[in-house]
Amino acid sequence: MQKFKSTILKITLGTAILVCSICNVYAEINLIVPFNKGGDSSVAAEVQSEFSSKYFNEPITVIHQPSTSRPGVDAWENVNNLKPDGKTIVVVNIPTIILQPLLYSDVKYKTDDLSVFTIFQAIPNGILVKESSRFNTLAQLIDFAKKNPGQLTAGGVGYGGIDQLIIEQLNKEAGIKINYKAYSGQAPAESGLIAKEVDLLSGASSSAIRLSDQVRVLVYSEEKRLPLFPNVPTFKELKFNITTIAYRGYAIPKSTPIEIKKKFSEQISKINHDPEFIKKIESKGFIIKNISIDAVPAFMKEQVKFYQPLVGLIDKK
Repeated sequence: MQKFKSTILKITLGTAILVCSICNVYAEINLIVPFNKGGDSSVAAEVQSEFSSKYFNEPITVIHQPSTSRPGVDAWENVNNLKPDGKTIVVVNIPTIILQPLLYSDVKYKTDDLSVFTIFQAIPNGILVKESSRFNTLAQLIDFAKKNPGQLTAGGVGYGGIDQLIIEQLNKEAGIKINYKAYSGQAPAESGLIAKEVDLLSGASSSAIRLSDQVRVLVYSEEKRLPLFPNVPTFKELKFNITTIAYRGYAIPKSTPIEIKKKFSEQISKINHDPEFIKKIESKGFIIKNISIDAVPAFMKEQVKFYQPLVGLIDKK
């Protein structure tokens, strides 16, 4: 009888420890941002970390680990080498995680290797110029580019991402040639525009907010006009078939227990529904998205289908 009670006690303790480990898995969570500090991923992660204490046992600690080669690659190649203990999550950007493996042989991960458990933001891209620029409209810019092929240069973040893709889409649809200059991150790209290293910036809505009255926005890629920029037309309005929008989410080691992945997805969704968080994040130019773990596979499949035909537009670097 004593032996039986001892066995029951061990089982009970073991179960309690397992449950407790899942409940407390959020202690000391590291959120890896695989880009320079100051860009969109950095800003989004830091704002989320401000609200994390409401919904996690411990605040999220943001760690910047910019890649030494292509943007994001180091973190995405190594995410599955992390311990599957729920202590670390990694920012992923779409379409970059789709385009990179298709474009470059030196990229050692595949899109399907990344266990994305939530998509929480959308970030429309557009064409920005300095406030002092000669271009007041996209039509003026295109007209100049047609008469002066190759004389304009656009800045953006890295090669093989949405910034470069939008420039190449515009080149094809407008029948022009704008060169592309890659920067190591969004903050350097923004600085490049202000310093007149480039003539225009293929940048996100958040860039326009950060640069404020230093820039003029000519067009955005969203389906409808953005509330923060009601006077800025969309590519669609101007009869260009460019609806390319970036999305941001989180990935975790593939072998992480599904209970942990689902819990993380639920907690991120709670932050996304916090009225104070919504107000703050939308003021920075981001659009809230709530694509939970169950809906992510279908979303990713749709995105891969959308971007695969566009890969050929990008000049590999």
